[in-house]
Amino acid sequence: MAAVEPEDTQTLEVDIESISVVERPLEEKLDYEDGKELHTKILDKLIARRDYSVEHCEERYEEWDRVRKHLKLYIDLKAKARLGDKTSDESAREMPFQRSVAIPVSYANLHVLLTQMSSIFTARNPMIQLSGRGPEDVFRAKMMEVLLAYDNQQTKAFSALYSMFQDALAFGTGITYDSWEIESGAKFEYQPLAVPGVPAELLTAYLGPLAYTPIRTIGVRREYNRWKPVDPYKFRPDPRVAFWNLQDGEFCGHAYEVGYNALKKKEAPFGPYFNLSHIPKFAKNMDSRHEKRGTDGMNESSFNLMSRDEKDRGYFAAETMVVELIPKDWGISDDDFPMKYVFTWIDDEVIIRAHELPNVHQQFPYSVAESDPDFHSTWSPGIIELIEPMQRYINWLFNSHIENITSVLNNQWVYSPRFIERNDLEYGGPGEHIRLKNEAVEMMLSGEIADVRQFFFQVPIQDVTGPSYMNAVQYLYQMVQLLSGANDPMSGIQLPTERSATEIHTITAKASDRLAILAKLSDENAIQPLIQRSILNRQQFTQMAQYYRILGEFAQEYGMDSIFVEMQDLQGEFDYIPISGIMPEDPARSAQAWSQIMASAAQNPALQQPGPDGRQLDFRKVFDTIAQKMGITNIGRYYMDVQVVPDEEAMAQEQAGNFLPVQAPGNAMLPAGG
Repeated sequence: MAAVEPEDTQTLEVDIESISVVERPLEEKLDYEDGKELHTKILDKLIARRDYSVEHCEERYEEWDRVRKHLKLYIDLKAKARLGDKTSDESAREMPFQRSVAIPVSYANLHVLLTQMSSIFTARNPMIQLSGRGPEDVFRAKMMEVLLAYDNQQTKAFSALYSMFQDALAFGTGITYDSWEIESGAKFEYQPLAVPGVPAELLTAYLGPLAYTPIRTIGVRREYNRWKPVDPYKFRPDPRVAFWNLQDGEFCGHAYEVGYNALKKKEAPFGPYFNLSHIPKFAKNMDSRHEKRGTDGMNESSFNLMSRDEKDRGYFAAETMVVELIPKDWGISDDDFPMKYVFTWIDDEVIIRAHELPNVHQQFPYSVAESDPDFHSTWSPGIIELIEPMQRYINWLFNSHIENITSVLNNQWVYSPRFIERNDLEYGGPGEHIRLKNEAVEMMLSGEIADVRQFFFQVPIQDVTGPSYMNAVQYLYQMVQLLSGANDPMSGIQLPTERSATEIHTITAKASDRLAILAKLSDENAIQPLIQRSILNRQQFTQMAQYYRILGEFAQEYGMDSIFVEMQDLQGEFDYIPISGIMPEDPARSAQAWSQIMASAAQNPALQQPGPDGRQLDFRKVFDTIAQKMGITNIGRYYMDVQVVPDEEAMAQEQAGNFLPVQAPGNAMLPAGG
């Protein structure tokens, strides 16, 4: 049969340039099966950056291990003597005694400094205070302050900052990772009962709360800024930049352990994770490539990541890294402008997170505090690390003293078993009796031997580690205090000699000045960027509309003890000024400042009378403000209702004997009036 030609053929002309190709999401491109080639390419790039970071970081691990031993009061009796060039003498041991003790010099100095640093930044309530730069920013700043206080409570901000300062003082580097946390899980929504023929309003009127039934759903339970401490051993910074200049690096990340259930809770659509079905059923144990901590014999931080049964997916060695990259070079897209991307991978095998950094701040979400920053190198030693050699020497001196005392207490005898009962010497005890053999007795009776000491003699031993060793320990401890700045007054220890109050105040102030420098550096390089990112995260990601608890002056101004905040309430170009612990407190928030105002006004008669403008200072409002600043929010309940009568009527009632004059102590008449 001949083919039938169409009577008229239409030609479709297509403008290729007008066709827009929809870009596939990155998680689809990195599917473990369909996108294996790109998946492998990107994973290799990530692992290369991780290994490059670890290669430079692990040079610090040995020093950190020694610091950790001192802080844990741990002594390895098998440790070889360490030489000045940081090598070990295999022929000698570091500690001289089988039961050595660690002197808590490092521990004590760390916690003195840590207490001071923590109190500087966390003593205020709320911990993070905000001030508006302009009049239009004031109310929004107070609202944002309430939200950050809620976030701090949810994330345990005090613990996060405590860990940061602890690591900074001990190892020289303390790290905090910040992110926007969306916590999903089971929640209940109450829906009205449906009874045929009965209006819902009638059911509610008669049944009240029973007219609603709880329906279990899976959804978002809460959202907040999360601050997470990062183990310095697991930090993956770009070693080509110093920490104070962290944001100029090209990548930054950290390693951690995570359970399969935690990953499952944040699988799409509730979170950014994908490829979870391709994670190995049984997790690997962390190897030296991932976990360097716990290799010093202590093992308190080594995790067994294996599963407990066939249904337990176990814990995994995870890595999260933010990389500034050119998407075209990585095969992600055709963009050739540097952009930040977030990646997470498991056991160096499966990428489970990959997307562009969504935060408007466009910073690496890491804050690093240093105890003695070197602005020209990546790593700096911590204060406790600097005193480690003296800590080691103090341990050796003290244990040498114990060993010498032990030698003195254990009798050493020169004797002949021909004349002395050997068992009496070897198995005797306090008040022991040492018997002579018959031959020795006969020789003494015959006068051949005049004194028993001729065949029985105690070796004289002298304690050479007495006062001189203890004086050396005391001198070294003073050197430690000089280095750390944690002197006796800061530690709550009475000075060895009597000092005047002025001298003690001067000594404490000088130590506080040294600590203030450290606090200012930590605030500028770590705390302020952390707060700024948290503010921007709140403005950008807040989705849940909910009530937040408010207290103090803001509650009085607002007229309620809670405030309802929605996403649109936070939008706008508002200028917030974070007030951290090192900054002077706003006098309007200080109870001490208001008390001084009250005391000054009470001594100034002019302020107790109306001024030329007809206005008079209200002492009661000042007193109420002082009470509120001291945390007493319900002072009004202690006021009594008093009926105030005109002065003329009061004088008439007094003359009639119905009123009595009110007198202050010392028979001084109190002023009349309301």
